[in-house]
Amino acid sequence: MTGTAISVAAREHLRGAYDLHIHTSPDVIARKLTSNEAVAQARAAGMAAIALKSHVMSTASAAASLNEFYPVFRAVSCLVLNSQVGGLNPWAVEAFGKMGGELLWFPTLDAENYVTWKCSTGANASDRGMMRVTDEKGSLLLAAAAVLDLAAKYDLTVGTGHLSPEESVVLVHEAAARGVKRIWVTHVTLPCCAMSVAQMKECVSCGAMIEFSYGHVLHKQFQLDGLLSGLRTIGVENAVLTTDSGQANAPYPVDVLGEAIEVLLNNGFSSAEVDVLLKANPQKLLRRR
Repeated sequence: MTGTAISVAAREHLRGAYDLHIHTSPDVIARKLTSNEAVAQARAAGMAAIALKSHVMSTASAAASLNEFYPVFRAVSCLVLNSQVGGLNPWAVEAFGKMGGELLWFPTLDAENYVTWKCSTGANASDRGMMRVTDEKGSLLLAAAAVLDLAAKYDLTVGTGHLSPEESVVLVHEAAARGVKRIWVTHVTLPCCAMSVAQMKECVSCGAMIEFSYGHVLHKQFQLDGLLSGLRTIGVENAVLTTDSGQANAPYPVDVLGEAIEVLLNNGFSSAEVDVLLKANPQKLLRRR
């Protein structure tokens, strides 16, 4: 059963919380739980919303069905621009927008930056795509610009995916210039996406939020001290905390979020600051209903 080890204080902060980064099945990678199960667990914990992320398909249909069945709760849809949806494919983005989609992510598993990093760790990722959003001069590709224009048209929230820090900075600037209202720099706690303080502050100056994911600490991909100091340096008012959970070998997402809350409270973050990271700021990344 989920939630049995979560403290009373953490349970209180889970009420009304958002987790905008959960992987569910069906998927091509083994997952801990289905979208239905993830929503059921989040609702039982009193959470307000979770995002259903897939690396290979739009979750607009799944989210719409769950929202029809649970009108008080919010299942947030995602589209990730990997090879399975055609990469930087304006047709996929337009369909997602017309279907009421919300979170649009640039390439993750097929980003050149991510594939290069995975290969450097000894993983066999050479059969993946090798997508970039900038050319050799660092200018945004026309295909990426077209995607951003559609994101602005359909009022989608843009996430940087697994792009390199340098690409992400360019993308954030261009997204803001092209009228995208909600932007977040995702995965800065994933080693290949880790940004310098200067890069994060530059993105924040464009109106972007910075995502810190506790799941990367749990999987020993990022140091806890780095996550805590990053939040302090960039400021909780400019950050959002997620789990990036749902892996088959990880605890349930609600438990991961509960542990993250306890860690923050035990390391000097106030109750108000925790609520900014888990409630106020995630709400800012979503359209108002």
